[in-house]
Amino acid sequence: MAKLKIIHLLASYKWTGAAEGVVTLCRDLKNQGHDVRLYCTPNSRRLLADPALQRGVTPEGDLWLARKHPILNALDIHRLKGIIKRERPDILHLHLSADHWIGALAARWAGGTARVLRTIHNARTIKRRPFRSWLYESLTDGFVTLCEKDRGQLMRDYRIDPKPVAVIHGAVDTARFHSDVEARLGRAEFGIKMTTPVVGMVARFQAHRRHEILIEALARLQKHFPTIRLLLVGRGEHQPALERSVRDKGLERCVIFTGYRDRDLPQIYAAMDVAVLLAVGNDGSCRAALEAMAVGRPVVGFPVGALPETIVEGVTGYLVADGDPERLADCLAALLSDRPRMQAMGEAARKRIEAEFTEAARLERTVEFYRTVIGKRQGDVSGRGR
Repeated sequence: MAKLKIIHLLASYKWTGAAEGVVTLCRDLKNQGHDVRLYCTPNSRRLLADPALQRGVTPEGDLWLARKHPILNALDIHRLKGIIKRERPDILHLHLSADHWIGALAARWAGGTARVLRTIHNARTIKRRPFRSWLYESLTDGFVTLCEKDRGQLMRDYRIDPKPVAVIHGAVDTARFHSDVEARLGRAEFGIKMTTPVVGMVARFQAHRRHEILIEALARLQKHFPTIRLLLVGRGEHQPALERSVRDKGLERCVIFTGYRDRDLPQIYAAMDVAVLLAVGNDGSCRAALEAMAVGRPVVGFPVGALPETIVEGVTGYLVADGDPERLADCLAALLSDRPRMQAMGEAARKRIEAEFTEAARLERTVEFYRTVIGKRQGDVSGRGR
């Protein structure tokens, strides 16, 4: 099949949120033979650029992609219009609100040759705001959402019914995150015995990530599992408040703040018996849950983001009523007290990842959607000419 020319815009310089998924998709498209270019926000610390280079993707220059900076945004629109006219890409794939405006306006003023797509990485960007209806309904040719819930909300809130809207779930590197990772390595670092029950959560320390609910559930669990340990993996401005909460409940012995982890993250997941996720960050795919499942760990969480479409209730984990620490504690206790069942659910979790959430599956679905949008636009054009 014909190779495609694709430009991705990502108005970010941080290796968080949507960045890893966008970069690895660009890598996989490139490896399949497509002409792929990625523009992201320049940053002297190269927080996004260096990890992208390590994955074989070289971010382009020429664009600022600065958020809330009208002058730089206007310059970017002018520059991108020239790039589109010169390069004539098939697809302009946009990911965040700032680059959506820049890309959509540049494509319109370049003559409409590129098909404009937007991935909705977080449900809050669906909410109606001034001029967003025009952006979504008139300047965008198609959308990707990470779950059916977001697709339904998008279709209800905007008049985009004729436009293609695809659900393409998040993906995980199953070669890096796999069920053969040795649990002993991660536990040894923290002096945790192999017989000790361990629960963990990987999430930035922010108030909305709801770590306090997990700490409250832990206080209940400790009564039945005196040796239990909780691994809180990450960093962030909310850590002092979490440390106070742990002290106030007398849980200092039980809770381990591991700090930010990257290269050894698979070993940290393997050190857990069960992973927990209670809120989405900037990436609605709930990547932490996917990674834990790929390592063969059941996941317990609230029904947020893509989790209702990721966790199979009672098979790969549990979905708990939002905000209920008692039910959260009950589900964790049920797993920790039945190790064969917990292991079976972890194996089922890994199989589900292999069936639905691999990077290869995401690549296949994305390219198929690109061709759908290109074909639909061509059909619309020929139809208007009759």
